[in-house]
Amino acid sequence: MKALLTDGTEIHFGLKGGYTYVDEKDKTKRYNYFARHMANKTEKKLITSLTPSPALFSSMILWGKYDDIDKNKDLLNKLFRMKYI
Repeated sequence: MKALLTDGTEIHFGLKGGYTYVDEKDKTKRYNYFARHMANKTEKKLITSLTPSPALFSSMILWGKYDDIDKNKDLLNKLFRMKYI
């Protein structure tokens, strides 16, 4: 997938051909995803600080709170507005 930021930056994220929470709705796989990625200090910092990055977009959009990709995108946009505006 690709995120296009307002400054024109493109950030590619996700695994081509891979399945995510929005595909399978498997809460155990979602838990395991976060256990792996939050154990990585660099990824954890990017995610928790809402720094635009593949780590953030994968965790929030593909493995996010909802099993609906549009709801996850809406939530991330709301969080961005709170932080950056």
